[in-house]
Amino acid sequence: MSMMIAVIFSAMQASASPTALPPAAPANDPRTWVRAEDYPEAAKSVRAQGNVAFRATVNADGMVQRCMVEESSGNADLDLAACQLVQQRARFASASDMALRSYVGRVRWTLPDVIQGPAAVALNDRVWSQVRRTPHGIDTQGRTLFTHFRLTVAAEGRPTGCSIERPSGFDQLDREACALVMKKARFRPFSGDARSYLGQIIWSNQYRDEG
Repeated sequence: MSMMIAVIFSAMQASASPTALPPAAPANDPRTWVRAEDYPEAAKSVRAQGNVAFRATVNADGMVQRCMVEESSGNADLDLAACQLVQQRARFASASDMALRSYVGRVRWTLPDVIQGPAAVALNDRVWSQVRRTPHGIDTQGRTLFTHFRLTVAAEGRPTGCSIERPSGFDQLDREACALVMKKARFRPFSGDARSYLGQIIWSNQYRDEG
């Protein structure tokens, strides 16, 4: 089965503050800046999805001088690709006053949920239902974080794909969450087409998991 990938682009108004740059006007169609075939393979392999809010600084010639991520998708590959593609393809009306201008937009990376029917039944959800200790080097500032994931499960009861439904805010945690359940999760075998399973992993610096 071929997979369709939707990349939805929407423009937003630039922030109206005394220090904000004046808004830039696109000279080409923003829908051509990011295309379905641009979906990063690394993000696709873990079925990562999300919205990337960005701010582009535009020079007098109408070229993007700088792109900054203002709101992360939760996946570093999606964030990087969004800004790189905007810098490569976005064109804006030139400015006679030579002043820099600003453009604020959002790229929505989505993969289709093609699985219908009953959910898969987990046999060993204790593996991921326990609170897990956040890896060394990640500062959660005392917060408990959650990675919400979706598994695609084959009839024999083994997962064949993992996507992040709601990220924790740390790409490393979300990657480790998918790696854990892809390796260890087992489900009750069934007949027919693939099924899906929704779950979550809880991360905390206050607890140590048992592996």
